[in-house]
Amino acid sequence: MPLKQEHLKKAEDNEKLALRLDLSISSAPNWAIVITFYSALHYIEAYFADQNKHYRLHRVRDSMIQRDPKIRRAFRSYQRLSDCSEQARYEADFFDEGQYVNIRKNLDDIKAVVVPLL
Repeated sequence: MPLKQEHLKKAEDNEKLALRLDLSISSAPNWAIVITFYSALHYIEAYFADQNKHYRLHRVRDSMIQRDPKIRRAFRSYQRLSDCSEQARYEADFFDEGQYVNIRKNLDDIKAVVVPLL
């Protein structure tokens, strides 16, 4: 199972990659949202890895976030990113740059909760 530092590296790399996409390309904001969600996932997994816990299934991870008193307040932002990521991947809709910038704030909210605990 990945260690906390490995999850952090993935989270940081994904975050940097999402910020480097050319958002003027019509599908780029969608992919930026997907990448940003996976950044959030790895920040959350870094927190759990520090406790020697690992969750491969999204529904199990969702439940554990909601049950953990230290990070449960990040769940709403995590769920928003997850929902937008699914919409970006599976729907024929295109998010625009402004929507991505707004949705990305959820990652900042998650980091504000999780990073101080690492």
